[in-house]
Formats: sequence, C-alpha cells, structure tokens
Amino acid sequence: MSRAASVRPGSCRAGSVAVEFALVIPILIFLLTGLYQMWTLTVVNRELETVAASIGQMLTQSTTGSVSDDDLAFTASSTMVLFPGILSDAANKGLSWSDDIGITISSVVFGQQANGSYQAQVAWSRGTSKRPCGTALSAAADDAAPSPTTLPQDLFGAGSLIVVDVVFAYTPSFVPTAFLAPATYTYRKSVYLQPRYIAAPSYITHSSTDADGGTTICQGYD
Repeated sequence: MSRAASVRPGSCRAGSVAVEFALVIPILIFLLTGLYQMWTLTVVNRELETVAASIGQMLTQSTTGSVSDDDLAFTASSTMVLFPGILSDAANKGLSWSDDIGITISSVVFGQQANGSYQAQVAWSRGTSKRPCGTALSAAADDAAPSPTTLPQDLFGAGSLIVVDVVFAYTPSFVPTAFLAPATYTYRKSVYLQPRYIAAPSYITHSSTDADGGTTICQGYD
C-alpha cells in the first residue's frame, strides 16, 4: 500500500510569498528608477535656468557700460559652479565642459520706427549659436520656444537687453527606452535682462580690450 505525501500549509504560503515577491520587486525597481530619472530631469532644468539667469545678472550689473571678451568668458565659466553636473557629463562624453553646453551671450538694442513700433537689432554676440547681425529679430509669442532669431513680443520697447541663450543635451543614466522616453532631452533656456546702471536707450557695448576674436560685433555697433 502507498501513502499520499502530506503537504504542510505553511510551506504553501511560503512559496506563494516568494512568487509574489519575485513579481513585485521588478515593478518596484522600474517605478523607483523612473522617479529618480524624473527628479534628475527636474534638477537639470532648474540648474540650467540658474546658469542663464546668473550670467545675465552678472553682465547687466556693469557700471562702465562695456564688457570685454575676458568678462564674457569669465561669466560663462561660472557654469562649472552653478551646474557642477556638466563636468561629469562632459567627462563621460570625452568633451571639455564648454563643448558640452551651448552658451550664447548677446547685446540687443531696440530702435523706434516711424510708425511707433520698435525693431530689435543685435549689437554683438558671442557663443555657439550667435544671434545674427544686420537682421531684425522677430517678435514671437511669449511662450514660444527660444530661438536665436526671435524675442518674446512683450520685450519690444525702448532700451536694450542682455540676452543669454543656453542649450544642453542631457542623456539619462538609465536605458531610456525602458520608460518609452527619448534617448536625449534637449533643454533650451533664454534669459532677457535690461542693463541696470546705464540709462536707456544706451546699451552695453563690447570693448576691444583683451579681445580673443570670439565675439562678433555687428556693423554700426563697433
């Protein structure tokens, strides 16, 4: 005669828990990884906004009404402090930090036309995506994406601006396709600030002192 093997209820429960654990853990890891990536994207976005705003603030505090290439290079280098992640990101890509992020600084002057409207012209521009000389910048919707050839329409008026454009391509640390996300996120940030200590409609000029040839000075503003 044979006897059927008995199964203890406790062993069944233990096996069930192990199976549930094996099913839940990958989902938890997936969710936590996604949350971490979202947090990282938010931090990068905030730090890039800080970079653009800080560079603009430093330049618009000029009391002489003029900046040199050394001044522009110095303010741009503050990126390494304001956005320290650029150093590790550049190292991972085998680039220098300045080649890993696009920073363009421009002086824009507004001139009043016969019909009372204002036209925006670039006085000088330095960086990876220089704003064009000799072509009036177009007015765009205030919520339009930043572009080297446009300005938000509400900015048009008497005076001048220092414009800082920042472009950065961020590649997530984890496999992006696992989250149905793009492989690279391209951030475009622009800041528009009026000079503080010079009277409108004057503008911050570019000084030839310590010139390194990296700045384009537009005709009529040299």
